Amino acid sequence: MKNKLFLFASLLVMTIVSSCGKYDDGPALSLRTKTARLVGDWTLDSYAGQTSAGSIKMSITKGGAVTTSTSFGTYTGTWKWASSKEEVIFSNTTGDVTAKITRLANKELWYTDDNGDLYKWKQD
Repeated sequence: MKNKLFLFASLLVMTIVSSCGKYDDGPALSLRTKTARLVGDWTLDSYAGQTSAGSIKMSITKGGAVTTSTSFGTYTGTWKWASSKEEVIFSNTTGDVTAKITRLANKELWYTDDNGDLYKWKQD
């Protein structure tokens, strides 16, 4: 009887944990908050399926600032959560971009932009 109860409890916990993931590509469970995982220095790994040479960098601060550096220059703006922390709105002088997060792990950030292009960033 104890074995059946243990098995049932284990299956229940596994079901709850597997359904906790908010993002399509994971992670299912993290001990860090979403903001703590988002904040940091990022390097673009790929964009719309094309590998990046690491020439685009993005720095996100807890205070809501974002700085993007490319070969064309450096751009500053702000960010804020939207849609129950499933989306981030990046704003600068050129306008707003809504990023729908598909993966937010300790060292990985994946999102699709308003055009449906997938960006994959790695944390420095």
